[in-house]
Amino acid sequence: MLFTRLGSSAYLNEALLERIFMSNVGMCVSSTIPLIFPSTIKSPVVSTPSQFVDTFSVLFLLCSFEILPWDIFTELLISGFLFKVLIAALDTPLLYAAVFAMRKYFNLTPTKELEI
Repeated sequence: MLFTRLGSSAYLNEALLERIFMSNVGMCVSSTIPLIFPSTIKSPVVSTPSQFVDTFSVLFLLCSFEILPWDIFTELLISGFLFKVLIAALDTPLLYAAVFAMRKYFNLTPTKELEI
């Protein structure tokens, strides 16, 4: 059995986690890269719909190919979406602060770029 049901919660066991992360590294990495290396700094409010679509798409594919059981789809969708929104809310002020510091350090205005 790939997962254990205790009460009303589904718990993933080691075999299922290994199957998810070892056989679908590309899918996991492609879902995580936008969180680590955002192409633009944008408000969490703007990125919220795309975070939901991304989480839904990845989980839908994992369940469709029977890598994950469908009965934990909703739980993973909610927790994955909330995790992404939380990270976006926490990292946005830090990224804005980093951009502000770099502009100040390199004497750049918002329309000016660093000459390399």
